[in-house]
Amino acid sequence: MKLYRPVIPAFVLMLVLSSCKFSCKVGAIDEDKQAGNTQGPVRIGDAIVYNGIQLTSKNIKLNKAYLVFENGEKVPDDNIVDFTSPVKLLILIDSGWTSKNNKVMIDGSEKVIDEEGRLILNKEDLFGDYPDGASEKDAKILGFTANIKLRKGVPPTSFNVITRVWDKNSEAYVEAKYKLYSK
Repeated sequence: MKLYRPVIPAFVLMLVLSSCKFSCKVGAIDEDKQAGNTQGPVRIGDAIVYNGIQLTSKNIKLNKAYLVFENGEKVPDDNIVDFTSPVKLLILIDSGWTSKNNKVMIDGSEKVIDEEGRLILNKEDLFGDYPDGASEKDAKILGFTANIKLRKGVPPTSFNVITRVWDKNSEAYVEAKYKLYSK
């Protein structure tokens, strides 16, 4: 029986999570997808923040941060979701990135941690698709999509998501932390 003990937590985790994916996007978003995000804001510095997102930054002037589903619909203020649709974190930045030749060299990482403290996803080099940098305009709108799928019948659970983006040419960064709860 002792031989199976290390395997049991891994097996339970496989039962709970069928998959966890992540993607990110830099650039313009449809203004209609921001509609409906007027309830429950709090102000953190100059930024208006929804969904209990915790923001920290250095040398970045933030405008807004909120969560939406893949179709652009606002995530409820309590962050209780059924995990049938990916959740996207949107961070709108007013200024702060260092630009060289109209390009901003940013990089980022994201972690997803379950309620037991287990690291489910640890994605680095989020902006690897932009080896020459992103345009100044595009770097003002950051989108990060977490796609967490739960198996049917799993008891309610939660996940902590931590996203960090930094400027490779300065000390500027922004970090967002939020929690998602299953129904």
